[in-house]
Amino acid sequence: MTDRDKLIEAIAAALADEEGLRPTERPRRWVRQAEAALAAIEANGFAVVPVEPTEAMKIAAFEAAGPHTEECPLDVWRAMIAAAPMQGGKG
Repeated sequence: MTDRDKLIEAIAAALADEEGLRPTERPRRWVRQAEAALAAIEANGFAVVPVEPTEAMKIAAFEAAGPHTEECPLDVWRAMIAAAPMQGGKG
């Protein structure tokens, strides 16, 4: 199961929970609604990313920064997340 699939399942479970159903009782429509919601987010130029970067993201950040950078890519990541529009930032 991909991280995207896990996110869709989590959204679908939250929708089912909102209706007072157990996860095993949730109809397929909530999965479709979760997929549609995520697609709408992406279609509007947003990306759903973890607050804390994954190991693969950390490696990519350090490789992109190179050995001569003064900024820590992880600090830059955290600053970007904090400034994100949906986090209350100015972005």
